[in-house]
Amino acid sequence: MKYYSASGDDGTTSFGRGVRVSKADEKTAFIGTLDEVQVALGFAVVEARHQKNRYGTVAKNMSLSQDHSEGRVSIVADFEERCEKLEAIEDCLLWLQRLSFELGTLVTETASEDFAASWSWSKQLAEVESACERFAPHEQLKAFVLPGGSELAARIELARVAVRRAERAYCGIDDGAAALPLLNRLSSLCFVLARYSNEALAVRETTL
Repeated sequence: MKYYSASGDDGTTSFGRGVRVSKADEKTAFIGTLDEVQVALGFAVVEARHQKNRYGTVAKNMSLSQDHSEGRVSIVADFEERCEKLEAIEDCLLWLQRLSFELGTLVTETASEDFAASWSWSKQLAEVESACERFAPHEQLKAFVLPGGSELAARIELARVAVRRAERAYCGIDDGAAALPLLNRLSSLCFVLARYSNEALAVRETTL
């Protein structure tokens, strides 16, 4: 089985409609950036899942121990709570992956007619804003936060800057479209998720 078609050797690509466009086209650049977003989100999902499994394994092993002291029970409860938070982060990142892919199909007009008809920009925007509220960290933002802290947070920040680049690329396509508020909010959600990840993992943020 061949994993290449060589059809893009001339510097063109297709969005699935049989029409060839230049790889230098603004819309192609936007879709390419969305691809980076999806990869960065997938990179973060792997770390969220790893941390969830790590804490879950320790909590399970500790709960099976004969030691049921108050301190040990408290640690188990703490680790189980972290697992729940990390699972919620993982689910949100997977949702954002799908959302960014769907956004690409709408912009390239390759989405099915039924899907395009059912899509609501205002509804998607409201859901992202709701997620921002849900994952808002308990500690209020008092200074500029540098990307990092935990590896999970750093990976999510990579997704954030990719979303920002996608937003800038989209301005070259249509600077008055309904997609812009959604892209803007997606980057905000990534920032919130990164801070929430540090909080869930009890890792101190680096601030200026």
